[in-house]
Parts: sequence; C-alpha cells; structure tokens
Amino acid sequence: MSTNKFANASRNSPKKGDAPAKTTAEPDGPVKAEPIQKGSRASKKAIAAYFDPKVSQAFKILAAERNVTVQALLGEAIDDIFTKYRKVPFGER
Repeated sequence: MSTNKFANASRNSPKKGDAPAKTTAEPDGPVKAEPIQKGSRASKKAIAAYFDPKVSQAFKILAAERNVTVQALLGEAIDDIFTKYRKVPFGER
C-alpha cells in the first residue's frame, strides 16, 4: 500500500483557529542592543558639522601633507579654539 506524503503533512498541520506553534525561543521583553564601539572609540563622542566639499578635500590634503590623520588635525584645531577662548585644551589627537 502506497501512502501519499502530502496526506501525512496535512494531518499534522495546524487547523484554522489553532494558535501558531512556537518553534524558537522568544525573549520575554525588549532586547537592548549593546554598543559596538571598541578600541579607541570606546567612551568617545562624535562631533560633526557640514561644510562645502572643498573644505573637506582641503582638510584631507593638509592632513596628508603633514602626514597626520584628519582626526589629529581636527584635534589640533579644537585645542587651538579652546586656547583662544582661554579654556584648557584636551590634547586629543
């Protein structure tokens, strides 16, 4: 006697009005994502501004000419601003 493989599947499938079966464990409440920051960016905060693309290009060129990162150049500029306004510079580069 041959059996239809689809007949067995339909017998085991949920009926109309049945609650869906849980196949995976679900968390009891909302899941809080952990920050991905690692290494040198841990416990740091980004400061951003929008400028003309030529300013960005000039900054990158200046950084390359001085063989430093844009981050270091921005840190130097921020320290200069703090010094100008008689605040203690942070010296982050």
